[in-house]
Amino acid sequence: MIFGGGDSAVDWANQIVTNAKSVTVIHRRDEFRAKPANLQLAAEQGVKLLAPYIFQEITKTSNDCIEKLQVANDDQVLTLEADIILVQYGQQMNKTKYKNLDLAMNEQSRILVDQTFESNITGIYAAGDCCAHPTKTRNILSSIFEAMNAIINIEKVVHHRKVLNNGW
Repeated sequence: MIFGGGDSAVDWANQIVTNAKSVTVIHRRDEFRAKPANLQLAAEQGVKLLAPYIFQEITKTSNDCIEKLQVANDDQVLTLEADIILVQYGQQMNKTKYKNLDLAMNEQSRILVDQTFESNITGIYAAGDCCAHPTKTRNILSSIFEAMNAIINIEKVVHHRKVLNNGW
């Protein structure tokens, strides 16, 4: 059982379905956020997609192993057997940790950055899911790209360079 509906949950399902007895992805919304091609691959490989369902209860044996779990939606409650449960929920930035800073944020509480990935406060950079910019794509590959660019721009500032040496 995999709880989640984004790329991480469906990617896990697509990776383990060939070695598992069965794989079920349980998502709380009607629509999955994972890429359509990955959802199609999951369905073609026999991954069961349950939506919208939320976790309700878990039953364990005397040795603390999972025996059954219940998921529910507005219409029904399902009791499912599982050997392993994997949770792949997204994360939200806790902006209260930064409340003393005057960081510019969008309506989703993501830090607004420029093309160097610097925020509105000089010296504070952001990359990945915590930031927002006009060409933002939320996935791991673009997050790695953003982090690398932030590092390059930080390196330029720290060492007072216009460009970096070879190797970057």
